[in-house]
Amino acid sequence: MMIIDSSLKPDFRARGIARVYRKKQGNWISERLLVVLVVMFTYFSFDYLYCTHISPGNLYLGFVCRPPSFQYHVISLAFAVIPITFLPVRFSRPSDWAITFLFLFSYLPTAFMVRHRPGDTSAVGLLCLLLIALVLLDVTRRLDTPSISRRMIQIPTFWPGRRIRTVKYTLLMLFIFLVPVYLWAGNFRIDLNWATIYDRRMDSREISIPFLGYLVSIGRSLVPVYSIYFFIKERDRKYLIILALTSLAIFSLDGTKTALFIPAFLFFVSYMLVQGRSFSLIYLSLGILVLAAIIEVTLFHSGILSEILVRRIIAIPGFLNSVYWDFFSRNAKVLLTDSIGRIFIAPIYPTTAPFLIGATYFGRTTMNANTGIWMGGYAHFGVIGVFLMSVLAGLLLRVVDRYARGEQFLLLGSLTSAYFGIIWSEQMLHTSFLSGGVFYLLIILIIVTRHKHFSRTTH
Repeated sequence: MMIIDSSLKPDFRARGIARVYRKKQGNWISERLLVVLVVMFTYFSFDYLYCTHISPGNLYLGFVCRPPSFQYHVISLAFAVIPITFLPVRFSRPSDWAITFLFLFSYLPTAFMVRHRPGDTSAVGLLCLLLIALVLLDVTRRLDTPSISRRMIQIPTFWPGRRIRTVKYTLLMLFIFLVPVYLWAGNFRIDLNWATIYDRRMDSREISIPFLGYLVSIGRSLVPVYSIYFFIKERDRKYLIILALTSLAIFSLDGTKTALFIPAFLFFVSYMLVQGRSFSLIYLSLGILVLAAIIEVTLFHSGILSEILVRRIIAIPGFLNSVYWDFFSRNAKVLLTDSIGRIFIAPIYPTTAPFLIGATYFGRTTMNANTGIWMGGYAHFGVIGVFLMSVLAGLLLRVVDRYARGEQFLLLGSLTSAYFGIIWSEQMLHTSFLSGGVFYLLIILIIVTRHKHFSRTTH
């Protein structure tokens, strides 16, 4: 058990969050049965929406609706509900958010889209591989390894008040520095038009400002997590202003939709923590979103929800996982030769894996068709790579759980973990460290939560 110095005062509502942490689990069968029913409803609703609206409007991207098949319905539903038997339905540790979002934004979309995948590679093989990877990640993050995080990283300790103040001042300085840089990089042009997203994304790649991509990743990771944390902790609206202006500046610069989506998801995580809601609310929200998109298309002949949200959250991740599986089941693996591996081995392909997939399946050599940690691992190292990514991600989540264990840090650890889950569903693990902001968040979490009076772990 980790002993926390009594001088560390719980932050605002820490007692409320602690009640969630210790809350009775409730009826195991009814909780999970509800989630199973919601997932089944969401599957059939999405399948209808995909074939009637998403696929016809995106055929040029390869989004083909294959004829209904009882066999594929059974396969998709079976693999969609099996993980519900072991995934968390109530909050018990910060890493619960990461594995839940990975399930929602990577695994579940693949199960939903497997019937519509390109090529004729094994659907069952893909889903079995992802299921094993999900189980391995869950087992790894739960391992009782009390000293692993201490051995991995040693950080100088500071007094708690000084650490928190330092992070707040750093957040303010980042805001003062980053937003002008983003505006300068975009020639001080504010463009929030959704129709020009891909034009801005292409233009941003031509900007010659050194390390601009890493500066954007800082604003996309540190600013949302700590702005929301300090807003919930102190109820100071200036953190909302910092978050809003930073997110809008990034969206205006490169059209990154995650700059807008991630803050919304993190606010949702904060609400669920403070209110003590069951994770079934997350699944119910996804089902309601798909149903609302169907109503919008049917009654108002508008596709805003289906194109901007449902296609982005479900159709695209599931389709990309399928095309990575199809391509790299037939062709040579990358072996990291599109990045650090080229030091040791000659590049296998003339471009990186995301651009290779963009050119092969979408006919666009400039499309960065990125995928999550599992199919990213498969693209580089095959089946072993998928399992390796699960273990590494599980160990990183174990570090988050270890350092964010105290009542006063559950919210911060949960926001960090939720961000990891979202970013790992759309970026490969090795690229997520810097361009995704995982490294920055992990180091600052350790600095903020570490205390020199932590005792040695005892059993």
